[in-house]
Amino acid sequence: MSWLPGLTNDFIRSYSDSRRALRKLAYLVFGLVVTLSLALVVHPNRTALLPSIPDAHAAAVSIVLSGCVVSGGSCLNVGWNGTTSKPNPPITVAQGDMVSIALSTGDGISHEFQLDLDNDGGESADCGTTDPCSQPFPPTTTFMFTVMANPATYTYYCIFHTIQMHGTFTINPGSTVGGVVTSPTNPVIIIQYITITSAVLVAIITATLFVARGGRKTTSNSKNS
Repeated sequence: MSWLPGLTNDFIRSYSDSRRALRKLAYLVFGLVVTLSLALVVHPNRTALLPSIPDAHAAAVSIVLSGCVVSGGSCLNVGWNGTTSKPNPPITVAQGDMVSIALSTGDGISHEFQLDLDNDGGESADCGTTDPCSQPFPPTTTFMFTVMANPATYTYYCIFHTIQMHGTFTINPGSTVGGVVTSPTNPVIIIQYITITSAVLVAIITATLFVARGGRKTTSNSKNS
């Protein structure tokens, strides 16, 4: 039984070594998690890793304009919306808005809507290139377009009657809600957390194998003794 004290000492030593290894493993895992977490927090481009909240949904803007180049009948005044008491009304939209303009003639004369984006006074040659333009009417037509021009104040015309029929068309910057949002479905974030988890698992497996190997060596040495 002389071998019993030695075996006991080897067991105690193995147990102590295992505890020290597990303690080191715990420190390693904790340090790894803290380091990677801090890296995500202080990363200079961390906002690029998060999906930005997109611009607020563009508004669908409906506008009604009736054309009057002469007064009389349904035309109380001369100008766009001459059928009302406030002709050539100012129009305000935002960049990105989808605009629908219901156009009609109030005097039975042909008209055509033009948004003068290059501020040259309403040249018909700009239609379809620089300036958004409707089809000529009567009797009615609907002109739809998305506001893509830079924020500024422009002028809208009737191509045929630029002097009598014109008003201001103001484009404001597109509204945004700003900020960032974390999404559980963001693939970048998922990959990062998978990487962290994988690193922790590798560390645990490595440490476990190291402890097991050390235990086998200790047992083998004890038997040889």
